[in-house]
Amino acid sequence: YWVYGLDPSPTVTYPDGGETLYAGYTHNILWDWNVQSERSAKITLYKGGSSDSVLSSATPNDGLYAHAIAINETAASDYKIRVESGDSSSIYDESDANFSIATPSITVLPLVILLSLEKVRQSNGILPYHQAQQ
Repeated sequence: YWVYGLDPSPTVTYPDGGETLYAGYTHNILWDWNVQSERSAKITLYKGGSSDSVLSSATPNDGLYAHAIAINETAASDYKIRVESGDSSSIYDESDANFSIATPSITVLPLVILLSLEKVRQSNGILPYHQAQQ
C-alpha cells in the first residue's frame, strides 16, 4: 500500500551520476523510500542502458546496500544503479546520470606499501637499505 500524496517509488541517492567507483572496493548504494511497506528492494547494475548484473534480488529496504565491485569489472563511464520494489518491477528509480567504474591506480599502491615497510623496519631498529650498505 502507499499513502496518498507520497511517491511510492524509491529515489537513488548514491551513485546518482558523475561519481567514480573503484573496482576491487566496497561502495555503499544508497536510496530513500517514502513508503516503508516495501519489505525488500532489488538492486541492479546497468551498463550502457542494459542490465549488466543483479547485485541483490532481495535486500532489506533500509536504504543501504554495500556492494563489493569485482576487480575485473569493465572500466567504463556508462553505468547506472536501479533500485526497484521487490514486489513490483514497475516501481523503481535509477541513477539520474551515468557514473564511472575505474580500475584503481596500481602505481601508488606499491609505494605506500614500501613506505609502510620502511617505517616498520626503522621502528625495529633496522637501518634503511641504502644506509646499511655504507
